[in-house]
Amino acid sequence: VGARPHQAFGHVFATRSDLRSEARQLTITLSPDMGTGRRNLFGSVSYVLSGVQQLQRGFDGSTFGSPVDRYWSRGNYDARHSFTISAGATFKYASVSLFSRIHSGYPFTPMIGSDVNGDGIANDRALIFDPSTAADTKLAADTRALFAGAAPGVRRCLTNQYGQGAAPNSCEGPWTADLNAQVNINTYPMGERWRKFQISLVFANPLGGLDQLLHGSHLQGWGNPAMPSSTLYYVRGFDPVQNRYLYTVNPRFGDTRPVNNALQAPFRVTLDVRMSYGPTMGVQQIGRAHV
Repeated sequence: VGARPHQAFGHVFATRSDLRSEARQLTITLSPDMGTGRRNLFGSVSYVLSGVQQLQRGFDGSTFGSPVDRYWSRGNYDARHSFTISAGATFKYASVSLFSRIHSGYPFTPMIGSDVNGDGIANDRALIFDPSTAADTKLAADTRALFAGAAPGVRRCLTNQYGQGAAPNSCEGPWTADLNAQVNINTYPMGERWRKFQISLVFANPLGGLDQLLHGSHLQGWGNPAMPSSTLYYVRGFDPVQNRYLYTVNPRFGDTRPVNNALQAPFRVTLDVRMSYGPTMGVQQIGRAHV
C-alpha cells in the first residue's frame, strides 16, 4: 500500500500503440513434374528463411530493470529455418497425400519464476551467474548439476551470458517436425452405386503414434511441439545483509522431454464417410441439358 501514489487504486494500466515489429522472409520452392502415367506422383519442397524482430516493453514482454524501457528483440515465434514438404500419389481406387513441416527451434528467455523488480508481473529476466565465481555455493552446485544434463544449446546460451542479464529470446529450442497424411478413396471406378460416397481416412500426427508404438512410456517427443521450460531460477529467500535474493536453479530449464511438457499433440485416425442424396452431378447436368 505504501508504494501507491493514490490509495484508491491498485494497478492502473495504460495501453499505448507505439510498438512495432518487422518481419522478413525468403522462400524457395521446388515443385518438379513427376507425372508417370496412371500412377500420377506429385510433390514439392519449400525452404523458408525468416527473421522477426519486435519492439517491446517490460509490460508486454520480459524486463530486466525498468518495465517502461523499450527494447528490440527476436520474435517469440521466430523459427529461422523451416522446410515444408508435400507429396502424394494417385492410383485407380485411391490417392495418398502427405504434408510435413520441419523447422528450427523457437527462441526463449532465461527467466526468474517470481516478480523481483516489484512491477507486479512475474516476467523478470535472470542474471546469469557463473558457477565458478558465484558467492552462493548452493546456486553454484545447482548450476553445475543443470549443466551436466542440459542440451548443448542450453549450455552454450548460458555460458555466453555469464555475469550479464539474460538477453530476451537469447536461447533456442530444438528442431521439431510434424506430419499429417490422408487417403482418399476414388469411388467412381466402383460403379454407379458408390459414386454417391466420399470416403477419406485422415492420419493426424502419425509421428506421435509411431513414437508411442516404439517407445511406450519413454516418449522421444516425435511430432510434438518442443516447448522448453524458460524458468531458470526460483526465489528461495532474501539475504538482508547482502541485500540480495537467494535463488535455486530449476533443473528442468530448457528441457523439452514429453514427460515434462503439458502440451501434447495426440495421434488420431479419422474415417470420414459422406453420402450425397439424389442423382449424381453428372445425371443432374444431363437432366438440365434436356430441359
